[in-house]
Amino acid sequence: MIQTIKKITLDVYKPNLFKLIVAKQGDSNSRFLKATIVNDGRKIDIPITAKALINASRVDGQAKSFEGCVNADGTVTVPLTHWMLEVGGVVLCDISIIGADKSSIQLDCRF
Repeated sequence: MIQTIKKITLDVYKPNLFKLIVAKQGDSNSRFLKATIVNDGRKIDIPITAKALINASRVDGQAKSFEGCVNADGTVTVPLTHWMLEVGGVVLCDISIIGADKSSIQLDCRF
């Protein structure tokens, strides 16, 4: 199956007011976001021991979290799941990075 990966940059220092990601309703196991996390424009290498989650809220009021992965290059890849895409409309989401020491940061995006 063909997989598409949308590369985005999320800044922990500046507001990520609206990152629009276009995805097709009904897709399954085919769309992913690869996020480079930066601090005021400078790349932050996320340690491989960290955990990545995408937290999504649909227009029908339901919300769920899905696990992603931390890549060897310090970026994060998270899925756009069938659950996220089964209902039309904008999905509000954030990507959470949780360190091995339980420290965390959340970065907003929408699609």
